[in-house]
Amino acid sequence: MRYFLISFVMVAFVIMQGCSKNENDPISSEKETETLSLSVTAGETYYINLNQTQTMDVSDNLLQSDWDIAIDNLTRVKLNGGSTAPGNVFATRVENLEYNDLKTAPSVMYDTDTQMDYVIGENWYYYDFSTHTVNPLDVFYVIKAVNDDYYKFRITESNFTSRTDGELKIQFEKINSPSAPEFLPSNGRVQLFKLPLSSSQTTYFSFNASNLVAVSDEQSSISWDIKTEFVTIFLNGGSSGPGQAGAQLLHDSVFDSIDAAPETGYMQDDVNNGGAIGDSWYTYDFMTHTLSANPYVYIIKTANGNHAKLEFIKTDFSGQDAGIAVVRFQYIEGTLQF
Repeated sequence: MRYFLISFVMVAFVIMQGCSKNENDPISSEKETETLSLSVTAGETYYINLNQTQTMDVSDNLLQSDWDIAIDNLTRVKLNGGSTAPGNVFATRVENLEYNDLKTAPSVMYDTDTQMDYVIGENWYYYDFSTHTVNPLDVFYVIKAVNDDYYKFRITESNFTSRTDGELKIQFEKINSPSAPEFLPSNGRVQLFKLPLSSSQTTYFSFNASNLVAVSDEQSSISWDIKTEFVTIFLNGGSSGPGQAGAQLLHDSVFDSIDAAPETGYMQDDVNNGGAIGDSWYTYDFMTHTLSANPYVYIIKTANGNHAKLEFIKTDFSGQDAGIAVVRFQYIEGTLQF
């Protein structure tokens, strides 16, 4: 009897182990698509976190990163990436596949929003001028979310009782990541990025990569363009690094109106000048102990001799020794024309 009980327990344990799900296992094809019904009103923007399957209260879409898509203008879908926000969200339209058949994100080129063109935008429907109705097309998209998970996404129903309000039904489902995704190069695009500012950690940013990069020896590397040491900005050139980086400060220029980078006139970092950018990008209010970005535009010659225009938009500090600066930039290669 005792032998039987021991054998039974061992068999049960093996069965339980076999049934337990490993966190690295592929996503089950049995998972049901999530459905979110959304009441939309003209003039309002609705932010959605796909992982949490809900809309979110977002007071500042540039500083709050935990949303994936936003719906504004009643029907326009925006990504948290590109020129819309600094969340690095990408998407692609899926062709020649049925929604229910797709279990793994395709290894194709993923795109993100620009100032004039949205990947999803209002491309998901057609407007019937005879009936004045918004009708969803039989299309869907794959979205690389802010947390780097992948979701298939579509809008299946729309019902507008007036020109100012209506209902949308959204479907989405987490799917397996692609084996080899590609992302449209940043060259020539206006983008937003959250630049970390920390008194305890140096960070390095590359315009070419549109991201932070790891640097083991800054004095021998040209993989970085900007270095942050708390609120002071250094460039990879002059006294700060081996690259060609330098900057020109434009006090009274509008970012979008600058259509070309100068050929010459770039100031490099020097131990005596406080840096080509240094601490010139912000103003510190001693009364409120707050730091705000100055309305300046910098034209940057990068470490590898290309160019970018850069604007510090806003800052946010959770404490006295850590925060972020949201920057807008446009990087170009092999040309001076933005």
